Amino acid sequence: MMSIPPDATRVSRLVIRAPNWLGDAVLALPAIGAIRRHFADARLTVAATTGVAPLFREDTDARPDEVVELAESPSSAIATLQAGRYELGILFPNSFRSAWTLRRARIPARWGIARSMRGPLLTKRAVRSHVTGVQHQADAYRALVRGLGMPCGDEAPRVAPRAASRAAAAS
Repeated sequence: MMSIPPDATRVSRLVIRAPNWLGDAVLALPAIGAIRRHFADARLTVAATTGVAPLFREDTDARPDEVVELAESPSSAIATLQAGRYELGILFPNSFRSAWTLRRARIPARWGIARSMRGPLLTKRAVRSHVTGVQHQADAYRALVRGLGMPCGDEAPRVAPRAASRAAAAS
């Protein structure tokens, strides 16, 4: 199985599996923006649930080249991801299912946090920082990115509607 080094110049097709909930996806925007900056030359796709995907079509620091909606059906989600021919997948959900889906989609490099018994499915596990007390979800996403060896600042999430969204809302 091919492994992708963390060298940003070597990755041409990258997929980020976004959080499943809209609020969490908003909180993940600064961390996804850091990934976008780290892999500046890669074609970046955000794969998200149907309810969350529209967020990534607005003006954010994530700046994906493509947004794909993942169907509820595991076989459909796998087929969608497989069609992208991604070299690297970065997982924001901590579920076993999200890692298993990327593995079954034959994405050779799968990075994330080794939780929910999914460590063996990951090719790179984020180094966890020790946190005392409650951690804000935005900080957890930043820690994921930093734990994967990418710089990530502490900026707030930024979302601005595109012109088409403003026009649709006005009508």
